[in-house]
Amino acid sequence: STSAVLDASTPFGAVYGSSVGQSFIRLSSPANSGSSSTVFTFASATLATGFGFTLGDIDSEAVTISATTTGGVAVTAAELGYTDSFNYASGADLPTWNAGTSTLLGNTADTSGASGWFSPTVPLVTITLTSTTLSGSPEYQVWMAALIPVPVTTTTTTTTTTTTTTTTT
Repeated sequence: STSAVLDASTPFGAVYGSSVGQSFIRLSSPANSGSSSTVFTFASATLATGFGFTLGDIDSEAVTISATTTGGVAVTAAELGYTDSFNYASGADLPTWNAGTSTLLGNTADTSGASGWFSPTVPLVTITLTSTTLSGSPEYQVWMAALIPVPVTTTTTTTTTTTTTTTTT
């Protein structure tokens, strides 16, 4: 889907670029009550830095995030790299991050644009999002992005010195 946008004026868009014209993933929680889980498994681990994700329209649900790094090691809440909450629709509604439960919590009312973004500090192999309905039939969005590493340019300079010795007899 491409109807919701994280433009360059959003904190995530300022770092990773605008999502205009790019797709995002739309997920939903069960209507009225219950929870559902979605697992993202990467073919190879993400970058230790320069990878990020945003959960958008977190209002009438709570999303608990877990992840693993290389070797199947569980990632801590701190390593998930919660950065900030913002509202891509310029609204006042913001989700709350609970580091103790690794949960991004909506305010229960169905609003638009309440988002939280993450910049993990370790490579990720999986991300699991478990969404629990707080009210209604909630849907939320997921954006993922990575900065493209710029190749390092190196310059090599070789200096050769020649010494000539003259002997006279």
